[in-house]
Amino acid sequence: MKLTTLLLTIAICHTFAGSSYSQNTRLNLDIKDATIKDVLTLIEDQSEFFFLYSSKMIDVNRKVDIQSTDKKISDILDEILTGTDIQYVVRDRQILLLNKEISNSVNFQQVKITGSVSDENGPLPGVNIQIEGTTVGTVSDINGTYSLLVPDQNAVLIFSYIGYVSQKIPITGLSVIDISWLLISRAWTKRV
Repeated sequence: MKLTTLLLTIAICHTFAGSSYSQNTRLNLDIKDATIKDVLTLIEDQSEFFFLYSSKMIDVNRKVDIQSTDKKISDILDEILTGTDIQYVVRDRQILLLNKEISNSVNFQQVKITGSVSDENGPLPGVNIQIEGTTVGTVSDINGTYSLLVPDQNAVLIFSYIGYVSQKIPITGLSVIDISWLLISRAWTKRV
């Protein structure tokens, strides 16, 4: 029981720490006549941020100058991407760079999924809920409830818990997903 409590506390602390990293991290940069790609590499070297982009879709070879002291990542990106066709989305430590024209033609509206996880004994704290194919996820709280912003209506959530069989649930058309463990069937059931 002590080990479970310790692991749950670590998971919850990690979740809270991860959600505030992009808001609290401050960077110092002093670069002249460098490409956007060089600036992104320097940011990755100085921090825990990493960038996702396709050089075929966005121009990262444009030269920029940047001098920043104790600035948030959003302020730095606003400065180096001003006048470009590049848009960015920050999710914890991941930063996605997109061509504005393409991103405007695709629906990038996030969906908030909430719910609870339980078994025959009640709420299950510490259940891992992750978007399939990504590192984005959350953990159920002490009451077994969770909330997660999902960037795609066609995403699939993976529910996993030590000792239980993982379950994949497509979110299409759903905003609330309650999961319950049934000892008899040894499988998760979905309540919508």
